Amino acid sequence: MTKILSSSIAPLAAACGLAGCATKPSTGQAVPATPAVVDPEPAAPPKPAKAPQPAIKAYPLDTCIVSDEGLESMGGSITRVYGGREVKFCCGSCVEEFEESPSEFLAKLP
Repeated sequence: MTKILSSSIAPLAAACGLAGCATKPSTGQAVPATPAVVDPEPAAPPKPAKAPQPAIKAYPLDTCIVSDEGLESMGGSITRVYGGREVKFCCGSCVEEFEESPSEFLAKLP
């Protein structure tokens, strides 16, 4: 049994010994240092903080600013912001008409 154990351990010990020799210099000289890895791209500069948004004035009417129809009369209202004011429309056609002459319609707002 001792012979079987010795014969199976010997190759294993030899392999471990050889593996260790590959990592240690036999001449007593220092192992050269591994060069440092340099990041090829510098870090991005920090993003500036967003300026606080000014308060938007709520739309005071229950009707479309262009047609004076109910806001839900065409299936759902459309909301836009013009000059810090919320403006609501009953449909896309009213948005287009508003954009042709916004000052005329904004004059309706209190």
